[in-house]
This record gives sequence, structure tokens and C-alpha cells, in this order.
Amino acid sequence: YHPQVENPREEVSRQLREFGLKDKIKPGMRIAITAGSRGVHGMVDVIAQVVQEVKDCGGEPFIFPSMGSHGGATAEGQLEMLRGLGYTEDVIKCPVLSSMETEVIGETELGTPVFVDKNALSADGVIVVNRIKKHTEHNNKTESGLLKMMTIGMGKRDMASYVHSRGVWGLTNIIPANGKFVANSPEVNVICGVALIENQSDKLGYLEV
Repeated sequence: YHPQVENPREEVSRQLREFGLKDKIKPGMRIAITAGSRGVHGMVDVIAQVVQEVKDCGGEPFIFPSMGSHGGATAEGQLEMLRGLGYTEDVIKCPVLSSMETEVIGETELGTPVFVDKNALSADGVIVVNRIKKHTEHNNKTESGLLKMMTIGMGKRDMASYVHSRGVWGLTNIIPANGKFVANSPEVNVICGVALIENQSDKLGYLEV
């Protein structure tokens, strides 16, 4: 038996309603939505639906590349990567704001700086979408998922090089510490996370808001 989400759009729509998105997003709020560099089954559909749900609340959504230093660590390269994965404006129906500029919003209890994408910081709130999977280089409670997206994805090249320069220790310790810092930061205002897990056939097996 392989669990499978047959209709990702319907499922994310139902869960965001149950989560109470309408209470969190007021008309006119600009909402940033993360988009990673992985071609995950159903991910473009999920993000397109998140965009729609934000609009239904009266919000103004945009997506931004959240992929550390991928795409040659340039704004244009990251934009091209997203287009190649299917995040074209006719599909997601909202702007894509790509920039490598970050701002430091503080430091964690480990003393690590917290870099966040400038476009995401200029928004009134952020919705974090990512798949959760094992990391190829380290084993820990948090490997590759929402915390990693909030650390390395949203921290762009600045955060990616900082974490990677500290090797496995960086991946194991900085990701949970920085991820939590971002999740709890009123300045970033993370509204919710949408976690995707693929099944054994590389289809979307599970989705949770």
C-alpha cells in the first residue's frame, strides 16, 4: 500500500481552511510563499493553490526562490530554475520576486546570524512550503524539510555558505536553531508551513499544513 494524495490542490485547500487561514490573513496583506529548487511531485500544484487561497483571503501573494545558493547563486539563475520546474506566471498566477539580497534579523542562542531574503522580509507574512526527506549527508531529527527551508532556503547564499562552511555540525545544529528563530520571529511572521512527503513511487504521498 502506497499512500497517495490524489488531488494535491483539493487537499491543501481543505487543510488551509481547517487551519483557519482566513483568520491569519487580512485583506491587503502581502504574503511571500517559498519555492524550492526540487522538482517534487505535486509541488507546483500545491503552491498554485496556496496562492489562490491567499487571494481568497484578500491577500496579495508572491513566490520567491528559497534555495540557498542553487541556480548559480544569482537572482536570474534562480528565477530560471523555478521556470524550468513549472512555476510560470500562467500556472501560479502571481509575481515571482527573485533576489539574492538578505538582511540579518538577529542571532540564535548558538550565536549564529539569521539571514532572511529581503523580499520575504518586506512582506506581511510568509508561508513555507517544502518536502520533508532524509538529507544525504547527515542523520538527525531535522534533516531536509521546513526548518531547512527557513534557514538555508530563505537565507539564500549568505546563509547557505555560513552553514556549509561549518560542515556536518552546521547542518545538524544551525538548521534547527535558525529555523526556530525564523519561525518565531514577528518580523518574518511565518503564518504556516505546508509539508510534503513523497511515497515510494515518487508521487505525493502525504501533505500536512
